[in-house]
Amino acid sequence: MENEMLHHKANLNGYLAYHTGQNLDRTNQDTHRDFFMSAKEAKEYGLIDGIIMNPLKGLQPLAAMAEAETKFESLVCKFLLGDFCSGGHGFIEELNEE
Repeated sequence: MENEMLHHKANLNGYLAYHTGQNLDRTNQDTHRDFFMSAKEAKEYGLIDGIIMNPLKGLQPLAAMAEAETKFESLVCKFLLGDFCSGGHGFIEELNEE
């Protein structure tokens, strides 16, 4: 059981070293006990890509993606169903009423 735990710890430290750009000795040392960092330190370490200073600004790309997705769905609908999506024939309205 102990060998299995050491094996998994070595694997996790290897992944951490690979993805953060740190050397394996440092990740072994840093994960041996609890190790706390500030957001700035985590960015410098390579754990995170960036720090969101304003949470609302951080959500703006998500809102833009949702809007783009809606526009894409509309274009696909028009491409597949032609004028039926525009509401001119009432096809979509009839489907929604059922």
